[in-house]
Amino acid sequence: METPTNENTLEINIDKEMFAKFTNGEFKSYELPIHGDNEYYLLKSDRKENEIDYNDSLVDKEDERIGDPFFYNNGKFPYYPIPFQYIRFYDGISRKASNAMFKVLSFIVDVVKDDDGKVLLYEFDKKNNPYACENGSFSQWIITYHLGEMVEKNIKTPVEVKTKNSVDPDGTMHGLSVRQPWATLLCTIKDVENRSWSTNLRGKLLIHASRYESIDPWDLLTPEQTKIVKAAIKKGIIPGIENLPTGCYVGYATLTDCMEGDTSLWAEPDCIHWKFKDPHLFKYPIEGIKGKLGFLKYKGELPE
Repeated sequence: METPTNENTLEINIDKEMFAKFTNGEFKSYELPIHGDNEYYLLKSDRKENEIDYNDSLVDKEDERIGDPFFYNNGKFPYYPIPFQYIRFYDGISRKASNAMFKVLSFIVDVVKDDDGKVLLYEFDKKNNPYACENGSFSQWIITYHLGEMVEKNIKTPVEVKTKNSVDPDGTMHGLSVRQPWATLLCTIKDVENRSWSTNLRGKLLIHASRYESIDPWDLLTPEQTKIVKAAIKKGIIPGIENLPTGCYVGYATLTDCMEGDTSLWAEPDCIHWKFKDPHLFKYPIEGIKGKLGFLKYKGELPE
């Protein structure tokens, strides 16, 4: 096996819990979904032309779906994974964080299946939103790396964070302004809020809906997020993600941590991930609240 280089080493940011399980030997493989944000890092490609190399013996060269990382191709993966020989895991998003390198023994590419072993297929509607389709042309491919020995380990001393209760002694609560539909989702099914900054506050935060994002809310979601949101709508957990209230507190959730490299499907790359639990969506929002940068403050009774 060659010595580690930038070309034969895949660098991955993961959360603290997962990092610990790899370094103590509990985890021996790593699954990574292939999608539009990482296709050029995982698959052989022409970076100048922004084209993924494909196996022309497996596809019709005239097929317009070639180059889409989700192309199902009748269950035959049409692209060439880069044969990485090492993976370096970082404990968070910073390249200055603790890290460990492992040998890659082998890898395999497979498609996502349901609990019964049936391939999950989908198509896209006119708004480019995915929907389940039994004869669909697209699916989620997963590349699984099987790992050998750890060849390098660099542990950095963590900086202790002195936390502060989000509820003041007099009962005043802190509020966080979030655009819709993220505000309502954060009070129901979304467990991570993506920010460029961190906070030492921990505890219950009121979630303020400032305004809507500037595009169709469905266009903001990944295929996995869309599936979960539609299921939540069907169960009555949320009313929908369109025409939601703004300029008000829509609910609350408990902030438990601010970290890097969380693996939640709501976590975006290169962000500080605010971890939430115990969400609650108000039946009747607290109206007439103007948003602002940083934190808002509110003292008063909370609705159901």
